[in-house]
Amino acid sequence: MSRQYWTVCAILSVTFYACVQYVSHFSETSNIKPHAPSMKRHDIMTARGQILHRSDPFMTGESRLLFSAPQKCAGRTVFELVEYIRNMTGSSVTREAIMNLDNLAKGKNFGSVVTRVVHESVTASKPPSFTYTHFSYIDFSGESAHPLYFSLVRDPFERVRSFYYFRRYGDSMAETEQSREWRKRIAELNLTNESFDECVRLRRPECVGQRSESDLIRQFCGYRPECYGDPEDVLELAKRNIDRQYYVVGITEEFEDFVKILEIFFPVHFNDAMKHYKSSAFTRIVSTTKTNLKLPTTQKTRAIMMPILKYEYALYAYVKRRFHQLKEHLQLG
Repeated sequence: MSRQYWTVCAILSVTFYACVQYVSHFSETSNIKPHAPSMKRHDIMTARGQILHRSDPFMTGESRLLFSAPQKCAGRTVFELVEYIRNMTGSSVTREAIMNLDNLAKGKNFGSVVTRVVHESVTASKPPSFTYTHFSYIDFSGESAHPLYFSLVRDPFERVRSFYYFRRYGDSMAETEQSREWRKRIAELNLTNESFDECVRLRRPECVGQRSESDLIRQFCGYRPECYGDPEDVLELAKRNIDRQYYVVGITEEFEDFVKILEIFFPVHFNDAMKHYKSSAFTRIVSTTKTNLKLPTTQKTRAIMMPILKYEYALYAYVKRRFHQLKEHLQLG
């Protein structure tokens, strides 16, 4: 059978899967009062159906992908994979990373600056394009250049721990100015060599503060005022955005299956992605993205962090369940 035949089968399967997910999600959350006005199930399913039934992202290269993923979730591996495939196949996919906007946002509303910059970058990109960012969800509703969102999440405790050591020791890639400034401040406070366990034990805000508590749920909620409110409401808004706006949200712990799905959903951008991902040359590239030093942790530290990460784990479990159901419908694993 042709590749196009199997791609169509995958789309039909995912459409059915999305409908099942909406019924399941709204049954589960019917007793939770959302912070924002609730939408009717029919409206949400219709919106998702409009996304899933658009033929352009699957059958042609006329698509803009927006990969918005939290830090330390293997996002840079995906970014490098797009470039590697482009170099190996000679594809016309363009890629861009939008990361540090601190200088532009000084004295301004950070969310509005991020929204403007990402909007301008994505809409100006010539498809097929690929944009990578760590910034939170941004609404493109009503725009002709609506990007195709996808993302990747990681076990919350492991992500927080990895990010802690990454900020101190970096990886094999070039150090950014922002990273240098952070490490300089940490050194001045004599905290460079402090372990994650010590940081948690001493209840330092870097480890047990609001960022650890709500970083993931805000990632998928966005920059609206509601996304800075009650975490239960933020969690529900994040779930709704995932259901309505994201083609797929994978999990780092099952990265190869995530790559297989990207190859099915976005064959222009991820042409023969698994073959390239498994190549020895790309394996060497991936090794440069690993954090240089990461100390083991204790069960006591985990026990302290789990209540702090309550809402992060709730969203992670939701994503993981959806991802496994998607894999089942696509007959992966």
